[in-house]
Amino acid sequence: MNNLFKYNIAKKTLALSIFLLIVTILFSFTLSGCGTNYGEKLTYLGDNELYYTSNVTKSEADKLGSYLVKEEFYSRFKRSS
Repeated sequence: MNNLFKYNIAKKTLALSIFLLIVTILFSFTLSGCGTNYGEKLTYLGDNELYYTSNVTKSEADKLGSYLVKEEFYSRFKRSS
């Protein structure tokens, strides 16, 4: 019975270690996303935002933003979540 008890303790310790490792990894990924620079921001119709990076010119981003306004993707009214 003593060996069975030691086996159960070892099994629970391993499970707890794996759980803590997973939580630590997830927490690290969460923190690494904080403060991310999305690029330069353009705003349309009040609070609709479009971000662009150096891979795209401001003119190209503005054309996309204007298209999204024209196609009513962006709205003057806030949508409920």
